[in-house]
Amino acid sequence: MKKKTMKQMIKKSRLNRKKIYAQVTFSDGRVLQIPVYADDQVAIDNLKQQLREKNGTFTDSNNNLFDLHNLVHYQFIE
Repeated sequence: MKKKTMKQMIKKSRLNRKKIYAQVTFSDGRVLQIPVYADDQVAIDNLKQQLREKNGTFTDSNNNLFDLHNLVHYQFIE
């Protein structure tokens, strides 16, 4: 296979990456959606572990801080 063709295939596969979202609900009623690429299993596993252990914090685009100690429920949606 030509080098140029291989580069084009890799670039095309990066453009069509599908995202899934972890929808996280906190005790104060706030809901946060965390995007993760569906084909990145390592990132999904790390996120699941972090949510299970309720360890860490997230910041949204408005600089609101979400502490996972206050996590009530999470689910993965498409």
